[in-house]
Amino acid sequence: MKLYTFMFLILLSGFSFGQNYALQYSGGDKYVSINSNFGLGTTSVTVECWVYLPTTSEHGFFVHVGDGVALSAGDGYGIGVGESGQINSTGGNELIVLYDWERWIGTGVNIGTGWHHVAFSIDANGNCTAYLDGVAVYTESGTGNAAPKTPSNVSYIAAGNATDRILSNGTIDEVRIWNYIVPPTTLRNNMYIELSSPPTNLVAYYKMSDGSGTTLTDNSTGGNSGTLVNTPAWVISGAMAGPKNALDFNTTNAHCNAVQNATNVTDNFTMMAWFKADVVPNFVLGNDWRCIAYNGTDAGGFGMGFRDGHFAALFGSAAWLDTSVPVSPNTWYHLALRRSGGTAQFFVNGKLLSYSNTTAPLTPISRFTIGNMYSTDNATLYTDSFDGQIDEVSVWDTALSDAQIRDYMGKSLTGNEAYLVAYYNFDNGSGTTLPDFTLTDNDLTLTNMNGNSDWVNSTAYNTWLNTNSSDWSIAANWSRGSTPSSTDNVGIYSYTGGTDVTINGSPTVDNFVLSSNANYTLSSGFTVTGNLVLNSDLDPNGNTISLSSTGTLVEGDGVFYGTSGTITTTRTLDGSETQVDEDVAGLGAHITTSANMGSTTIIRGHQAQGTQGIKRYYQINPTNNTGLNATLVFNYRDAELNGIPEADLMLFKSATGDSWTEQTSSVLNTTDNTLTLTGINDFSWWTGGKQGADASLPVELISFNAKAGDGSVTLKWATASEVDNQSFILERSEDNRHFEQLTEIRGHGSTSKETHYSFTDNSVFNGLTYFYRLGDRDINGVLTWYNSVNATPNASGIDFKNTALSIDKFALHTNYPNPFNPETTIRFDIPTDDGSLKHIKLNIYNAVGQLVTTLYEGQISGGQYELKWNGAHHPSGVYFLSFQSDRFAQVQKMILTK
Repeated sequence: MKLYTFMFLILLSGFSFGQNYALQYSGGDKYVSINSNFGLGTTSVTVECWVYLPTTSEHGFFVHVGDGVALSAGDGYGIGVGESGQINSTGGNELIVLYDWERWIGTGVNIGTGWHHVAFSIDANGNCTAYLDGVAVYTESGTGNAAPKTPSNVSYIAAGNATDRILSNGTIDEVRIWNYIVPPTTLRNNMYIELSSPPTNLVAYYKMSDGSGTTLTDNSTGGNSGTLVNTPAWVISGAMAGPKNALDFNTTNAHCNAVQNATNVTDNFTMMAWFKADVVPNFVLGNDWRCIAYNGTDAGGFGMGFRDGHFAALFGSAAWLDTSVPVSPNTWYHLALRRSGGTAQFFVNGKLLSYSNTTAPLTPISRFTIGNMYSTDNATLYTDSFDGQIDEVSVWDTALSDAQIRDYMGKSLTGNEAYLVAYYNFDNGSGTTLPDFTLTDNDLTLTNMNGNSDWVNSTAYNTWLNTNSSDWSIAANWSRGSTPSSTDNVGIYSYTGGTDVTINGSPTVDNFVLSSNANYTLSSGFTVTGNLVLNSDLDPNGNTISLSSTGTLVEGDGVFYGTSGTITTTRTLDGSETQVDEDVAGLGAHITTSANMGSTTIIRGHQAQGTQGIKRYYQINPTNNTGLNATLVFNYRDAELNGIPEADLMLFKSATGDSWTEQTSSVLNTTDNTLTLTGINDFSWWTGGKQGADASLPVELISFNAKAGDGSVTLKWATASEVDNQSFILERSEDNRHFEQLTEIRGHGSTSKETHYSFTDNSVFNGLTYFYRLGDRDINGVLTWYNSVNATPNASGIDFKNTALSIDKFALHTNYPNPFNPETTIRFDIPTDDGSLKHIKLNIYNAVGQLVTTLYEGQISGGQYELKWNGAHHPSGVYFLSFQSDRFAQVQKMILTK
């Protein structure tokens, strides 16, 4: 799998998205052998790959074309890592090219650790050029030097031959071998793209998309597949995912610059970047401008950064654009400047600021800079450059939509996106060139910076990789190789062929972007300390989503909705100037008051409060809750009207969420979708409903179900609303005809909010089926019954199908259906011969023998059982069901098709 699905403009008609795998080599003579030299000679060849090195003391080959059986008889050429020009020397991680085991080309360039793209080419004259992360780092003339010998008919990945120069430790992905010199610009533009419809010149291509087995498929037309030797491991790959590196601008007048600008447009453009400032000066003197990126010079152009401690932009000598929104040091921000239709706007972490400006910039002069800007005399304008880290700078010849800006926040680009005219991903990690990954190739030069020490690991964001696992907690599923922490900015994206994330473990993150194509399963709540950016809808699915005291909900193309679960925040609303008028946390409850409300909790939910209420409510609980003289603007969406004519809407208030009072003085605005009420002296529960609605509604049962346990059955039911409900009656039967009362549970009288009830019946026997029915009794004694449910308690929690059947042997029956999508039923028998409990284990494995899930492990009594497995969150393919006990074992094949 590679993370990008955009149109590829050079050489290829497109590119595909496969499973995100690579091969990991960890010593023990692990490598891939290929019985071919791909028809290559000794010149006009390019070899490239992605490689991950875990330490700075690795050595060995990444790719070698040809076989070197001994130093005196070697042939071909390859690229690898070592030190002092020797691939078999440990330490240093020096990039090295080798000709026929006789000519070692040590580049003197340290690769470092982590993921990097490496390549080398040999032209028609024998000249060799080595590349690191798309930048040429070394060139050696072929004149007067030994030429490589024609490669023999065998090649290797992670080795030089079958016994020598094997890679000590590392992971390799995307090996490409070409029979021509790939132009440097093309090499760079292809780096972050998985190729499809490979061109003729690509004579071998190993995407590593197999993901299992001992064969490495050649995805070119050559068909030269390789064989895995000594089982290198198939692992999840983060090769093309960012962020990898950033630049640390920490010296006087440190910046990057080019003499060509990115674009000459003055309207309908977008500029974006991630940055983290070490220092945020606040002199309020107008000369503390810290430039992040600038297109042009002070004589004409535009750029963004911060000034007087606030997010800002400068349009050359035309205008300052000061937002008055403060910047904090040591915090990663995503900043976007957009000018569309003559108006400039800012986005910070995906949120559109209220600031706008109609001043037009002057035509940009030929210059592009990062970290500072230039004046009219072709010198840097400010002695003090930006102090901190910058990553992912992009410029677009179009005004991106709100959704596009938010979508691009949490992932790396490919460089080939439409209207993208400059893109710097900072991932080369070394050297004095900052490459532009668009077709423009407007590379920048590091000035007053160190080509080694000023490159640092970037922590700007962390992207879900859509691997073959849905587990949030697995570090390899994330682009940074680590599970998101409370300071991480997280992006959730979905790609064809990938596995969507299951959000679990109640994580805390900083900014959180659900992209426009994000699919996910929510099995726990989570906390956001920055912006929760919704380009996809978010259903809490019964969980609580928490926004910290600094968290904000940003509903873009996606919205928060759902019949169960809530989103909540707690803020101190002290009536100060910055809080006298606030849409608190972006939840849509806009409160205006000069009173000190103190610590205030706001809960937003979307359960309709009765059949005549809309599908949104707020629970507002301030510490100080008297004499507030406040105004509430209650926002709603058309989709939440719940069948109520919008013109009939009125605001309703409740002290406890049970009985509601119509607020007849509330004002409806159908254009803005708001209900406004002034003169509020205390807060509680609020919703919208139909004018004249009676809050007393009949009992509306949502659900009634029974869950079997070991010697118990738990009954649960929920009501949407109740009126004059005195109690609920639970009765039990063993034949579904003759019922006896189990218990009576007090009802909630009259309430229009959703209410949940539960009762556990512990007076049952395992293996017997019990039927339960529920009735409600009103204050007048009228009893209403609902349909019955049933359950069979047992020691395993698995459905017991036939307690009277005598079973004489173990058996695992064929699952049905098979093939299946997404659910299949599994049946098995346990002998009833001696009445004892048997210990069993039911596991599911994938095609390469990896454990997918344990369906059940434990003691179980004799009988016939069945259970279901849902493969909705697993890829299509062959799976194996393993049944084990102390006296029986069987494996059967299951096929999941999607």
